[in-house]
Amino acid sequence: MKKNIINSFFLSANLITFTHTVFRVLLILFFSNIYRETLEIGYIMLADTLPFLIFGPLIAAIVNKFNRKKIISLTLFIDILIVTLTLFMILGEKYSFIIILLILATNNFNTSLYSVSESSYFPLIVPSEKLSKYNSSLYFMSSLAYIISPNISYFIVNEKIILYILYGVLIITMFTLVNSFMIAEVIVAPNETRSKPSLLNSFIYTLKNHTLTIALIVLIIGNIFDAPLDTVILTKYASLNSIDKVGIIMSMSGIGSLLSSVLIGFASKDNKVFTILMRFSSVGLSISGLLLIMVDNYYMFILIFLLIYLSMGIRTIYIITLRQIETPKEILGSVNTFFKYVAFGISPISIWFFGQLSRYFSNEDLLNIIGIGFLVAGLISFVSLSPNGKLTLKEKS
Repeated sequence: MKKNIINSFFLSANLITFTHTVFRVLLILFFSNIYRETLEIGYIMLADTLPFLIFGPLIAAIVNKFNRKKIISLTLFIDILIVTLTLFMILGEKYSFIIILLILATNNFNTSLYSVSESSYFPLIVPSEKLSKYNSSLYFMSSLAYIISPNISYFIVNEKIILYILYGVLIITMFTLVNSFMIAEVIVAPNETRSKPSLLNSFIYTLKNHTLTIALIVLIIGNIFDAPLDTVILTKYASLNSIDKVGIIMSMSGIGSLLSSVLIGFASKDNKVFTILMRFSSVGLSISGLLLIMVDNYYMFILIFLLIYLSMGIRTIYIITLRQIETPKEILGSVNTFFKYVAFGISPISIWFFGQLSRYFSNEDLLNIIGIGFLVAGLISFVSLSPNGKLTLKEKS
């Protein structure tokens, strides 16, 4: 019975992961089409990103302190309210910039709370050896959504299509809310709860755990050089008046991410195959780095992007599964939030930093620097799979 319940929400979790991304992109594109001034779009982007950065500690505290299943249900109910409010606003054609910013900010906070709650709850009911399959499926849906959702821009002026998309999001969210009431009730035992499971304590705990520390280092190094790669490639081909070539290169990132989730899904039942796949990911990152250093060819860039995002996707699912297994369940909310903070916070800093470097280095030099970064990230990732840092997909005794 319990297995059927888990599998039932397994579908719902995948659908809501997809709709969260589609709805977010739709909001940004639709409202940016109404408010087109640079300053207004800037506020829209801030409303879509800042709430998690500001309220991350609160999210961690909520997930650690309260029933995670009920938090999931609550966030889904709030999702329904947000989508309904958006529908009424579009149907009535009455737009308020302040209300729009509040919708975006609330959506960012709510989806972040759902994400941390979901990733902290399911390790309580899903066996460790099945977590990688679960995470790879969610990653697949997220990657698919990020490939499909930007195409909403082609229909953004067609209000009827936008409304149909919103109706679809609303129906899926309602279905998921009902399904969330059926999943297993799991409460962390009070005597297991650690004092003050804050983000700071989660950082300290992560540093004390050798395996999580390695995972954090790989995450940081990978994200530092992943974030500016698109920008440098875009700038390179724009300067050559060949911007049309960028589309195919960029599409490889989505294809690579999808392939990684499929491979992890197939390998999740066999710990040896999973570990071999992670070693392939590490080697793939290093080879990608070497190719960025050694070659400057359009077709090779297509291959490099495919290899990088295939390897990065495997690495991402690996790190998510690793921390779910290694972290005590009572502080998992804080650790998940901490890793999300690191991944989310590094990207804009790295893009800004490489923007400053572009004043002194050519695009080719920047690609060489990024290549060195991926080479190092791959080597560290490979070392992390030594006997002392190996991911074990077995139930702890």
